[in-house]
Amino acid sequence: MTYTFPRALERFDIELSALVEILESDQQNIFCYPMTRDLSGDGGYFHTTNPFPEKTRIKIGLIFEINKPEVETEKEHFFLEFTGQVIRAEKTGMAVRFDRNYLHMPINLPVGLNKSNN
Repeated sequence: MTYTFPRALERFDIELSALVEILESDQQNIFCYPMTRDLSGDGGYFHTTNPFPEKTRIKIGLIFEINKPEVETEKEHFFLEFTGQVIRAEKTGMAVRFDRNYLHMPINLPVGLNKSNN
C-alpha cells in the first residue's frame, strides 16, 4: 500500500516570469528569467535550461497582476521579492525552498510591459 503525505502548504500551478539573482557569489551576479510552476509559501519550481547548482543561495522577484480594471492603462500589479536556496537541479529547471523573509509592495507598470496586453 502506498501512502502519499499531504504537503504542509498548498501549491498553486501558476506560470509567472521570475527574475533570479545569485547571492553570495564571487563572480558577477547572474540573472535569468525562468517560468514558475508549483508555487507555495515555502517553495516552488522554476523552469530554466540553465539551473543553478544545489545549495545555491538566490534572490527571486515575481510580479503578479492583482486585478483587471476596465481602463487598460491602470493595471495594478504586486511585486514580491524573497530569498531561498536551490534544493534540486534538473535539466529542465530547479526546485527552490524559500526563506521566511520577503518584501512585497504594489507597483505600477507601463501597459507595454504587461504581457496580457499582447
